[in-house]
Amino acid sequence: LMAKKYSGQVRVYYDGYDPGSHTTQVELGLEIEALDPTAFGEAGERAQGGLRRDTFTWAGLFDDAAIGLDAAQAAILGAGTGVLSLLLGSAVGDVTYCGTSFFLAAKPAARIGELVRLEATIKPDQNWERCYSYGEKASISQSGSSGTIDHGAGTSNTTWYLQVFQYTGTVSALVTLQDSPDGTAWTGRSNSASFTAGTASQKLAYSGALARYTRLAANAFGAVGTLLYAGAIARG
Repeated sequence: LMAKKYSGQVRVYYDGYDPGSHTTQVELGLEIEALDPTAFGEAGERAQGGLRRDTFTWAGLFDDAAIGLDAAQAAILGAGTGVLSLLLGSAVGDVTYCGTSFFLAAKPAARIGELVRLEATIKPDQNWERCYSYGEKASISQSGSSGTIDHGAGTSNTTWYLQVFQYTGTVSALVTLQDSPDGTAWTGRSNSASFTAGTASQKLAYSGALARYTRLAANAFGAVGTLLYAGAIARG
């Protein structure tokens, strides 16, 4: 089974950094490890071990003056575990793969005019999760909210992800996962950790039940706070 997406529809976000819409290639690897064959009758036999080894690589043509990639790499390369979001579309409800991961390497592969082809490798510290996006990077302010995802039915034991690119408020703020049975009346179910200026990308778990519709909402932003963010949720 093969599916295609134009590169303009693909977004790669890593720990509050957006390399732009210049991605030309992404590869998401979901590999199952095999058990050692010594216990079997023939050397060529293998048994599925159940252990996954996931990988992610991406490449694109970039102008560092426009996206500031060199400065960003100094902060994120090998610095610890970050949150990766791979959006396979820009609309609310589109499939997104998310997970906490290590940014292992980013190297220039070729120069074309004033642009550089950069190839990057990211390794998850856990398995990738198939999620559903609340939309590409966007701004919300006090009392604002994301688009609504219709899950078709209620769900439970979910994980949701929050990419925070910038927050301009002067008071500590957070984002709330809300649900609704009808898409009209909303109830807060799970809060992100609070953040102030800068980035605060997060992976969050919610063990309770959720109604059919969900969204993300601004919480305690203050009168002048504006958040540049993206989010996604995995169905339980």
